[in-house]
Amino acid sequence: VARTVLRESADRVRAMALVHEKLYQSPNLASLPIAEYVEGLCRQIEAANAVSQRSISIQCAIEPVELGMDLAIPLGLLLNELISNCMKHAFPAGQSGKIGVSMKCCGGSQVELCVVDDGAGFPAGFAPGKVESLGLKLSYALSQQLDGTIDFQNTESGAQVRVLFKLPKTAAKSKHH
Repeated sequence: VARTVLRESADRVRAMALVHEKLYQSPNLASLPIAEYVEGLCRQIEAANAVSQRSISIQCAIEPVELGMDLAIPLGLLLNELISNCMKHAFPAGQSGKIGVSMKCCGGSQVELCVVDDGAGFPAGFAPGKVESLGLKLSYALSQQLDGTIDFQNTESGAQVRVLFKLPKTAAKSKHH
């Protein structure tokens, strides 16, 4: 148990370090091209969890948006939690599968982040607000830091977590592709 907690903590630190690395590489220190950051974060999570050995793939579909550090850090940590949760619970006993990460602008300044998997789905009677896991508590807290909402639901082929949040007026669609 202690080894798992340490690994999860290290993953959280790596997610924060990646935000800082991408921010310092950016020509504009006030904003971060989020598509590039999310792709990098997903590749980092794949490597840390040896997903190729488990036959799990992470596919990203991220619209180009730029965020400041105030949103990029909680977004990165939230993604780390959600994807790590998929790795831990969606594919038991070495089962293979796919995780999809998408982020798109949907009307005005609203952004939708989705993490979906084709795994086991949430267990019957799953009530995310009543689960005492650190990962779920962090997910709720991080979505609140984004001033957003988070929704957990089963789909026909697995599970989906959907986060809606608003971009600050200073954020804009990125010209980077």
